[in-house]
Parts: sequence; C-alpha cells; structure tokens
Amino acid sequence: LRLFPFGGFVAFPDEAKASEDPDAVREYAEDDPNLLQNRPIKDRFLVISAGVVANMVFAFSILWGQSLNPGLMNLTYAPGVNVPELSTTSVARASGLRAGDTIT
Repeated sequence: LRLFPFGGFVAFPDEAKASEDPDAVREYAEDDPNLLQNRPIKDRFLVISAGVVANMVFAFSILWGQSLNPGLMNLTYAPGVNVPELSTTSVARASGLRAGDTIT
C-alpha cells in the first residue's frame, strides 16, 4: 500500500507495531505527548478529519474543472441544408434530389 500512495495514505508513529517494515517508522516512547494516541480528542479529530476534507476538496475541484470544460468543439457551418438520405419511394428522389445534395 505504501508503494502506491493513492488516497493519501498516512502512517502514524504509534502504529509502528502494525507496520510490516520496521525501518520505515522510528520507535517512540509510549508516553510521548506528540503521539496521536496521547493527544486530546479534539486534536485527534482534527488530524483524522483533515485527510477526509482534503480528499473531498480535491474531488470537488476535479468535478468543477470537468464541468467548466466544454470539450473539443469543431463547428463548421455551411449554408443550406444537407440531405443525408432519401427513401426509394420519395417524391424528392423522383424530382432529381439525391443523397448528399445541399438545399440552399
């Protein structure tokens, strides 16, 4: 999971025991006040929810950017109306109009 950190993977120092790579995270004292488990509930909530909020802002900005992009537009206007096809029993065909003709 750490090889491809999609989604903003975060490893807290107090989760070193669960880590598969012991060299990736240093060991800390259990009573270290900077460890997440030793911080007040308010601080823990802010740290955990910051990642969620960042992902939501990132997703919203992607969707916003996509909605502002109209795509590739290639508009070429020609005078008249192009006839794409005619039925075999059409009066227009009998009068000389053919598929691909332009009526101006």
